[in-house]
Amino acid sequence: MRRAAGNTLILTVAVLIGILMTILTFGLWYTQMLGRTPEQKTAIEAAALAAARALSKVVVETDEIGFVSLSDYGPVGKGTAADDGYSLPVIGINTLLATVRLDMIIADKLDDKIMRQMAKNDYQRAMKVKDQLVTVLKSAIEPGAQCKDLDGNPVEVVEEAISAYKSNQVRLQRGGTVAPLTLKIDLGCAKNTSTNTPVPNPTGDGLVNDTQQMFGCYKAYVDVPYNNSSFVFAATSSSVTLIDPKLYEESPGTPYFIPSIVRCQADHQYTIKNSVGVDTQVRIHDMACAQAANNLDPRPSSGALTFSFPDGMVDGLVAPASIFQAANLLTSPVDTLESPLTGDYPQVDLTDTKLYPPLSDDHPKAVDIGRVALYDWIRRAGTNPNVRILITMLNTPFDQSLGGQGQIHIYEIDKTGKINYSIRGTGIQSTTRTVSHKQWRAVSGIFVHDGANRYFDLIVKDDVHLSGRKLGGQHGGEPLYGQIPASAPLKSTVLSHWDTFLMPPALAKAVVRNGQEIDEHAGDSVYMIPPTGSGKRPTYDKTSAAVDFKFRLHSFK
Repeated sequence: MRRAAGNTLILTVAVLIGILMTILTFGLWYTQMLGRTPEQKTAIEAAALAAARALSKVVVETDEIGFVSLSDYGPVGKGTAADDGYSLPVIGINTLLATVRLDMIIADKLDDKIMRQMAKNDYQRAMKVKDQLVTVLKSAIEPGAQCKDLDGNPVEVVEEAISAYKSNQVRLQRGGTVAPLTLKIDLGCAKNTSTNTPVPNPTGDGLVNDTQQMFGCYKAYVDVPYNNSSFVFAATSSSVTLIDPKLYEESPGTPYFIPSIVRCQADHQYTIKNSVGVDTQVRIHDMACAQAANNLDPRPSSGALTFSFPDGMVDGLVAPASIFQAANLLTSPVDTLESPLTGDYPQVDLTDTKLYPPLSDDHPKAVDIGRVALYDWIRRAGTNPNVRILITMLNTPFDQSLGGQGQIHIYEIDKTGKINYSIRGTGIQSTTRTVSHKQWRAVSGIFVHDGANRYFDLIVKDDVHLSGRKLGGQHGGEPLYGQIPASAPLKSTVLSHWDTFLMPPALAKAVVRNGQEIDEHAGDSVYMIPPTGSGKRPTYDKTSAAVDFKFRLHSFK
């Protein structure tokens, strides 16, 4: 009996030990299984963030505007250098769209048909640029695809995602082995996401309702139309950000959308011991989504609008808007509209040109030429202009405190939308601005007859009409540093920043109307020499003129 009881006890203990071992083995296996999920989740999220970060770095060069990306970049890239050596900026696609929409609003607020046409033209260009960027972004998520960043370095989205995934894996325990990773990347959009692109300021003038904005920025993947034109913005934030995969969509159901949401899916196969110690294949599937980043460019110095009065103020031109409103000025044509096609003027000669669209005439009205130049200056400031401040500035009288001496009036839109106004008494009677390569100059002789019985010619110079390396010339449509002379005594030829030279007679191009020369004269005009260099362009954060209206006393000789 005792032996039977002992055997029973031994058998019971053995069974209990067996059950316990089975439970422990299963527990270990189950713990391993539970451990895989957060491990996989961390890795897949790292992959999604890396892919979104890589896509944010992709830069595409276009004919229409120059360099474009999902993100803004200042003029610092080695791969974005213009022919003069200085880097050009990269404009984020959201910034481009928001700028066009704002310029449409400004054109309507000013009730200006020329500006309306220019904004319409810009919209058409923006749509072409958007399509080019989307094509590149979609191709970038394919295995083996290579794109470029602003320094010209390769961007390999898939490789960066895989590398991030592998670097975030935790070592497998207890001899587990891992099969090759299967990673799939999709590019789409997401519901209820925002941009970091601000709506127009003040918001009441932006015609953006509460369903179209979040926290003062455009809502993503929601059409925010203006004047029958659709504007659909990509989801971006100041840094790449994870979003809930449940929000992911292939398409938002709106036209013209730009995919900026990355979805990464991974299948990973593990070999582990099951509850009875047998090797078992386990496959885990997980996904994560992330949205791209947009590092907003503050545009610290977008270029100044200047009004040059080398012979003192013109009676009757009381404010900038007077140039476009005075009845006696509305019919005056330009005598010449020209552009230097092989370099900067006066180093090279000027060639007759047209600004079509919006102006098809060989000799368009001078006030219409002025509207083109004014629009180009406003566009340079991107999304910064405050609509009401701009309108107020145009109608605010010129400061007359410098009296009859030579002077220049300088207007700059800062990154907050405010317009800084300054005047300088300066010796610009014998100085003349260079005309930038592939930009333009227009001359209208005897443009205005003032109350003091004097006649003035108008010379408009625009350095920022066309942008990018392919259309914008050797400076890419950026302002030329040193175009605003320093304050100096009347009739002084002292200039700031850069060397100057006298225009040789062989390069002189005097414009003649009724036998009178009305523009530059050989030997008595001092010109700026645009600089060359590398890296950040000096005009990025230092004042220089983008557009100049010069009123010079007409010489009847």
